[in-house]
Amino acid sequence: MKTKIFAVLILFISIVGAAIVRFSSTPTLAPTETGKEQKPAEAHALPTEKPIPAPTPAVSKPISCPPKTNSEEQTACIALYKPVCAEVQVQCVRAPCPPRPHTFGNSCEACANPLVKEYTEGECIKK
Repeated sequence: MKTKIFAVLILFISIVGAAIVRFSSTPTLAPTETGKEQKPAEAHALPTEKPIPAPTPAVSKPISCPPKTNSEEQTACIALYKPVCAEVQVQCVRAPCPPRPHTFGNSCEACANPLVKEYTEGECIKK
């Protein structure tokens, strides 16, 4: 039993070693007629380009929820994850009661909450 495990281990090591040698070797080119060796294509320097600046995050405008009617008992929302940030109006005993940001799975879920009036696209930024 130990002999079989040892043989499989040796076979595995030889296969991995061969793969490493095969894929890590750099290509060599034969000398040209002038006697100088050509450089591989990867060795040629590319012209320098100006780096592309990172895009600045766009500040999305608040989107208002549609007006809520009393006849609607529940709103059925699809299970689509496209996060939105909405401010939930907090009900408290002592004023002031600033709204708290909350990330909802999508705009339907945000507007289904009766304490939400508007939302912005994207997750809420934690401060």
